[in-house]
Amino acid sequence: MLMANNNTFLPTQQMYGSFTQGGQYNLINNYNFGMYSGENGGGDYSLNVGKNFMLHKNLKLKTSVGQMSEQDTWLGNSSDGVLAVGDNNNTNFGNLGVEYAIGNNVLSLDYTKGFTDINTTDGSMIKNFSDIESESYRLAYEIHKDKHTTFGWSFSLPSHITSGTMDLEVAESVNLDGTINYTDISSNLKQTTKEKNLGFFYSKTPEHNLDATFNFSAEYRQDVAGQNGKDGVNLAMNYVKKFNGACGFLWMKNPKCYNEDGSKKDMKAMYANQGKEIDQLTKHGLVYDLETDKFVPIKKQ
Repeated sequence: MLMANNNTFLPTQQMYGSFTQGGQYNLINNYNFGMYSGENGGGDYSLNVGKNFMLHKNLKLKTSVGQMSEQDTWLGNSSDGVLAVGDNNNTNFGNLGVEYAIGNNVLSLDYTKGFTDINTTDGSMIKNFSDIESESYRLAYEIHKDKHTTFGWSFSLPSHITSGTMDLEVAESVNLDGTINYTDISSNLKQTTKEKNLGFFYSKTPEHNLDATFNFSAEYRQDVAGQNGKDGVNLAMNYVKKFNGACGFLWMKNPKCYNEDGSKKDMKAMYANQGKEIDQLTKHGLVYDLETDKFVPIKKQ
């Protein structure tokens, strides 16, 4: 089953537009598997496998390990010419998170740690990368209003470099015979300024076959990509509505969709029984289950 949010943890690669094809899948015995690929068949991919442990009916421990491979970039960064890097730069990462159920709502804290191996190329001033480490954090509160409505808030420190150096060979002087003297420079890649994000999300899934699906998210980003003073807002919205064409097309009509007087039948009623909405799920005998991330019948005592 494809997870609704597509991301169990914050992505290791934060650049917009990458690793958008794929998703997270729930397997048996609380295992899960994730697979993403880059755009336009560029060869980028990210794979992960994880397992959840129920420490208590209201407390879940999430674990995951994986690898991300970038063909022409490293952690979303790109450069060419005298600062070019090699191909096939891999990041091995591990994820750890906890979820605590408060009634039908969930408080979660996630942490990701990554180790990146960056290749170099001939003709570049960059001669070596060493000990490139990155990490990210996310705190979120998710409210399950009912089986089909979810919203909440999140605060996150997205993926940022915590340690690592880049070694460069730079021309320093020229001798009388035309030979060039070079000097080695070691640059510390640790980000002193970290991006901070505050977000809101809302999701409405269909209750009946012909109902609409609506997803909305808004995120305020401070110090984008570690650039001090550069702030921004990201908005995203998705709306999907199914239409039924079984009752007719152009002049052709299906008589089963019409009453004897020629009026059209209620299509929603044909697909599902329409009852009055009840806000309190307990009146339906349902309660949110942290292990399956679904509403399940309340067990009788």
